Amino acid sequence: MDDELANSLQEIAQGCQDATDEHREQVDLWWNELSEEERQKAFYAVTQRIHQGDLKEERSYRGVLYGTFGFGADMYGAAMDSGYLSIHNAIVDGTDLMAMTGATTVEVTREDAVTRWKNIDSVSLQINKGILSIKIDQGNDYV
Repeated sequence: MDDELANSLQEIAQGCQDATDEHREQVDLWWNELSEEERQKAFYAVTQRIHQGDLKEERSYRGVLYGTFGFGADMYGAAMDSGYLSIHNAIVDGTDLMAMTGATTVEVTREDAVTRWKNIDSVSLQINKGILSIKIDQGNDYV
């Protein structure tokens, strides 16, 4: 990549970061100027919509932004900058994890075999350093 192109890309990246920082400062100023009641209403409105879209309707990131909140595509990046994508993914991952821990059958498939446990009393999952550990408590229903 030539120096002129690299410099142009760096300027664009810096401009984007500056705009994000300025927007964050403006939002913080707006928040701090709200009354306690207005902050409570804003908090309630946002969390209620996240609960509705992410948990009840199980919508995608875009589905919550566009459908539940009624935003347009221009809000996609701002929602990412605010941390909502991380919140959304944590909710989805947590919901999937809760569903797995309530499983009554666990099936492990490999290339050459399938192992299945049925009538499970409980399943506990733990992730540590990228390793998923599964503990299965059951009677003697190994299939």
